[in-house]
Amino acid sequence: SLVKSLNPAENTVTISINGKKIVLNLDKSIPQIADEYYEKAKKIKRKLEGLIPAIEETKKAIESEGSIKRYSSSMRIVRKREWFERFRWFITSEGFLVIGGRNASMNSEIVSKYMESNDLFFHTQSPGAPVTVIKRGQEAGEKSIIEAAQFAATYSSLWKESKYSGEVYYVKPEQVKKAAKAGEYLAKGSFYIEGKRNYLSVGLSCAVGVEIENLRVLGGPLSAVENRCDYYVEIEIGDRSHNEIAIEIAAKLTEMAKEEEKHIVKSIATPDEIMKFLPPGKSRIKET
Repeated sequence: SLVKSLNPAENTVTISINGKKIVLNLDKSIPQIADEYYEKAKKIKRKLEGLIPAIEETKKAIESEGSIKRYSSSMRIVRKREWFERFRWFITSEGFLVIGGRNASMNSEIVSKYMESNDLFFHTQSPGAPVTVIKRGQEAGEKSIIEAAQFAATYSSLWKESKYSGEVYYVKPEQVKKAAKAGEYLAKGSFYIEGKRNYLSVGLSCAVGVEIENLRVLGGPLSAVENRCDYYVEIEIGDRSHNEIAIEIAAKLTEMAKEEEKHIVKSIATPDEIMKFLPPGKSRIKET
């Protein structure tokens, strides 16, 4: 029926029209009741008129947010590169810069152009090793010296030969001579060492990670990388080619990242960038 209930105390009646309940005050005339509901309808209409644009703006904002997320997930991070990033490099746990040559030409360049009197020079006993220099190395502590020695050993032919440790020596810059002794020959990128050498026996160690603050990939001894990186993986001598392991590391770092940082890590830690920090020879991600 049309009438749903009566309220004698308030002299009202509740009726139902098209499933909607309406309360009518019987003290008012029909025109008064009609005017009252007409005014309510106008207010609702005005609210709706204001609400519809707000809904549209919200929809646009949501779509824009989605676009931003889609864009940020595919964008590439661009930053200014430091002078030392042409070389092999890392930052020690104590904050010292270490650089190493990628080839004979770079070895010569590091010694002739970038090695200074307060640095330390490192090299392995085995051939095919990069010249390694700790900038301000004579101020460095034991931990940095060990990490630089690990770096020199890891990026030498020792890794490729599946050797897990090696002997490294270090000397002061004035002991490094670019000219051979009389009657001797020095190949390009090779040097003659004069005086006493300081020897260290070290294990090979390599990790690759992402430093979000500086938007860059870092690679080097585990102790140095874990000290500076937000996300990192340790690698060991294995059976994956450079291309294979770089792709695996990139995927692993992105997987490890917090949801809100995944797009940043993915943009920074590309396989091409990771490959710059891989030792010669095959590797695999070390199980933890």
